[in-house]
Amino acid sequence: MDNREIDALIHEKVFGRCAHQWLQHLSPMQCFKCGQAETQYSKTPFYSTDMAAAWQIVERLDCYEISQNGASHAEVPDPKKGWRATYTQNGRIYTAFAETGPLAICLAALQSIGIEAETV
Repeated sequence: MDNREIDALIHEKVFGRCAHQWLQHLSPMQCFKCGQAETQYSKTPFYSTDMAAAWQIVERLDCYEISQNGASHAEVPDPKKGWRATYTQNGRIYTAFAETGPLAICLAALQSIGIEAETV
């Protein structure tokens, strides 16, 4: 799964918004899923690559721990995946490792809703 697919899943499943898919031949372009016309505000944020966008997930889901290069507990981080995000919900712990903080946040959030995302 690439980053934009992860962004779309976060937008739809975590925030409950349409991750628009545009019909290019219409002017203005129109989403074939919800019918909305494209505006500068209708684009799916880059949650998996932009920390400001990813931080919206942290604020939405609340109980997050994020760390870089060094695992707490008994975890041994993969050097290529130097960021860890942990989300606790109803006594369950969801942890994801990734090369960047925003991607780790996204992967842990998706785990918490039952989606295991493998990145490309």
